[in-house]
Amino acid sequence: MNIFKKSKIGIKVCRFYRSYEKFRSAFADGRIVNYKIGKWTKRPKDCGPLAVFDNLESAEEFSNLSFLDVNNRAFFSCKYKPSKEITLYKKYKGGKITERFVLPNGTILADKVKILKEVK
Repeated sequence: MNIFKKSKIGIKVCRFYRSYEKFRSAFADGRIVNYKIGKWTKRPKDCGPLAVFDNLESAEEFSNLSFLDVNNRAFFSCKYKPSKEITLYKKYKGGKITERFVLPNGTILADKVKILKEVK
C-alpha cells in the first residue's frame, strides 16, 4: 500500500540553509528538520509532527508574528501526509513530552512533507 497516495496539498514555511537549494523548518527548537525540493521529509525520531499551513495567508501571518527574517524565509507549496496527532511537542531522552506548543491559525500537523515549489 502506497501511503503517499493519500497526501494532501498545503504550505510549508522554511528558512534558507547555506544555499537556496537546502531548507530547514522555520523553527529548530531542539530539533533540526531539513527539506529538499521534491523529496519526502519524515519527522525525526522522538519529534512531534511537522507543521504545514492550509493557506498562504496563515503561513505569512505565522511567519510575521514569529519574527522570521524576511530575507531568510520561503513559502513552499507542499504535499503532506496528515498526522493523527493533535499537538506539536518536544520530547527528550526517555520519551517524556516536555513542552507542548499552541498551534497558530491554519496549522495542519503532518507525519511527512514534500516541498514542491516556492510560492511568492
